Amino acid sequence: MSLLGPEIVRRLQQAGFSISELRWRVGQIQGPVPRKAKSSILLPLRQLPSELARALSAVQDSELRDAISEAAAHVMALQENALRKRAANVARPIAPDPRCAEQEFSAGPKRPRAA
Repeated sequence: MSLLGPEIVRRLQQAGFSISELRWRVGQIQGPVPRKAKSSILLPLRQLPSELARALSAVQDSELRDAISEAAAHVMALQENALRKRAANVARPIAPDPRCAEQEFSAGPKRPRAA
């Protein structure tokens, strides 16, 4: 395998990967990486914004119009969900720096320990 390394690197670079070297690891092969559990299924928006609905009404092909409408509803639902998550993260309080917390919450001046 090490003899093929330079050729593999060259082909990966040609394919657009930013790679400069390969490293080989010898040992027991582990099983497949467990996949993340899918998050809850996100339902599309029930109603598209009026401006978008108006623009879609100009599409003559009903099948194409329905496909565009469905895709837009899903994308907009994803964006709305991302905004909701971002807002929830911003609302969380940030924990104080441990060094600051020690000063704020200490019971008084520190006393040297008896030996």
